[in-house]
Amino acid sequence: MDDLIGALKRGEMQAHHNDRAVIVTEIVQAPRRRFLNLFLVAGDMDAIDELTPKVTEWAFEQGCEFARAQVRLGFEKSLKERGWMKTQLIMEYHPHGRRITST
Repeated sequence: MDDLIGALKRGEMQAHHNDRAVIVTEIVQAPRRRFLNLFLVAGDMDAIDELTPKVTEWAFEQGCEFARAQVRLGFEKSLKERGWMKTQLIMEYHPHGRRITST
């Protein structure tokens, strides 16, 4: 939490919110593309849907070509209905079968 608050204070991340949801974003400048990473999304889905057009418009004003989010597999159907598409699969490997840090 301290890292997140620090990144928000430094302007490295942005918090977009209403009274029932928050979307924390960061702009990523890759070598050939600029995109919006949705780092954290929380709240009522209706409230998130209300925020999405504002966040999208803001991202394109910042020069972002697209948005990316890493989500649980259970959200795939709901996000596809909202225009998202699966472009990759992220896997983790933990040496010796255990994580170094707790979640």
